Amino acid sequence: MDMVDILTDTSVRGAEFAILLLLCGWLLLRLISAVRVAAVAKHARISAAGHALQAAQAECEALRANMAALTTCLAHLEQQVQHLSGRQNQLELRDPVRQTYEPAIRMVRKGADVEELVSTCGLARGEAELIMMLHRNAAITGEARCA
Repeated sequence: MDMVDILTDTSVRGAEFAILLLLCGWLLLRLISAVRVAAVAKHARISAAGHALQAAQAECEALRANMAALTTCLAHLEQQVQHLSGRQNQLELRDPVRQTYEPAIRMVRKGADVEELVSTCGLARGEAELIMMLHRNAAITGEARCA
């Protein structure tokens, strides 16, 4: 082999090597670019997920605050209901109509007549007769059911 052949062979191999290096460089740049695009897309998804998480946390905090306010309100309403229930019971006990007619109704159910109601309960004759009409039938119906 002479010198020209060696130089030509070396320069061909050098050119092939240079082309191979350029091709590898180009492929490496394409790979780096694809990795960057994927990283940017992944970063965008992570960022969106972070914003969604922050929004969900804010919503949960708002719900907690609302729940606390509703719990307080419910406790206050329960106190009011208990107070009003007690007050209603007190008023029912003081009801003069109930205090007057309840004993008379019990007496009618036990068989008392109009005269006993007037004398014992202090009712007017018309009141005693009305109670007799209303509750004597209930007493008779109740006895018929029991028999």
